[in-house]
Amino acid sequence: MSTPTFSTPEGLRALLRRFADPTDPASWDGPDGAALARFCIARFERMARKFRQPREDAASFAFEVMCDPHLLQADDPWAVVTTAVRRDLSAQLMGESLLCGDRTARHGVDVHDPQRITDRDWTFLEVHLAGPDTGDDGQHPRQTKAGDIAPVELQAAVDDAVRLFGSLGWPRGAARFALEYIGSRLELAGNPATAFEYLRRDKVARARLDIDQAAWTAVLTAVLGSPHPDRALVPAGRGMLLRMLAGCPVDEVLTDPALTSALASSVPRDKAVRQ
Repeated sequence: MSTPTFSTPEGLRALLRRFADPTDPASWDGPDGAALARFCIARFERMARKFRQPREDAASFAFEVMCDPHLLQADDPWAVVTTAVRRDLSAQLMGESLLCGDRTARHGVDVHDPQRITDRDWTFLEVHLAGPDTGDDGQHPRQTKAGDIAPVELQAAVDDAVRLFGSLGWPRGAARFALEYIGSRLELAGNPATAFEYLRRDKVARARLDIDQAAWTAVLTAVLGSPHPDRALVPAGRGMLLRMLAGCPVDEVLTDPALTSALASSVPRDKAVRQ
């Protein structure tokens, strides 16, 4: 396989200039962007493994740097990108070790001693799965605390979600990639809102799935729930994974017209993830 032209500093600069030119057909969401995403995943895989981080995260960090117009002025754009990716991966690893955000870890501000979720009396799952009080009829919503959700339960919810995606036209491979990608970020972030905000800006998954920003945001809303705090405890505002973990059957989730419409209208076009 021939080496892509953007593997060189000048080649990358030329491609980024094309992305910035509104009259050029090349775009982040098109074939060129997808090829660049795959190249970044392969290029930074070893570095990501060194810092015990997903290789897709490394590629996402690379894309964030590439979106900065100042990169076009750098003598060696790839050198700048590589340095930034290494910094961000290191900060993310430190943030996980200290159980704080990678931004805090990078700047060393208010870094606290590690405190695991299981050391607390509640988690975000308890809040999201509890839902509103049902009154005095004896029917109480599920209360979930740290450790109540076993890995097998989470895997079962993901499997059910894959089948739900498939019933709405999603190829199985694309559905599993999307759900596992979102799930890995949710696990790192610790709460749906933070995961949603990070993933909303993520270009790697969009390039891999070959869907636009609106479709990707619709998928995130369906899986993680509404990013608006005032809808967080409303059943329709919670993501399908949390609803399934709370015991909501797939058939009931499928009765949500907004969710099914969002997923049906965002089916990927990329044949590479259809298997």
